[in-house]
Amino acid sequence: MSTHRVMSNDPPASGSVTNVEMKLEVVVIPVSNADRAKEFYSRLGWRLDADRTAGDNFRLI
Repeated sequence: MSTHRVMSNDPPASGSVTNVEMKLEVVVIPVSNADRAKEFYSRLGWRLDADRTAGDNFRLI
């Protein structure tokens, strides 16, 4: 996952709107032990956005 910061030294024109290109990144990684995987990726510094279950056989972290 990467983040890009855009900075400009130009003063904004009054009443102007800047278009910013945005992208959504999703990575699906099947695992056999969701709790162990959650702990592993949190130690890598990944941000936790969701932890949801759907039934007994599906968990989205």
